[in-house]
Amino acid sequence: MKKVSEAKSKEIIRRNCAVCGEKLVITTYPDRTYSGGHYFGKLSAGKIKSEYWECDDCFNE
Repeated sequence: MKKVSEAKSKEIIRRNCAVCGEKLVITTYPDRTYSGGHYFGKLSAGKIKSEYWECDDCFNE
C-alpha cells in the first residue's frame, strides 16, 4: 500500500511573472520541488494575498 503523499503525483499550477507578465506553467512535485519559474514568496497587502514568481528571462537579468 502506498502512503498518501507517495500516491499524489505532480501538479500543474499557472501563475504570471511579476516583472513582465508572461504566463508561467509551474510543475510541483511531491518532494516539494518545482520547475517552470522562480518563486520568491507570498505577498500580502491587507486582504489581498499573492505570490511572487518570475520567469527565467526576468530572473536572469
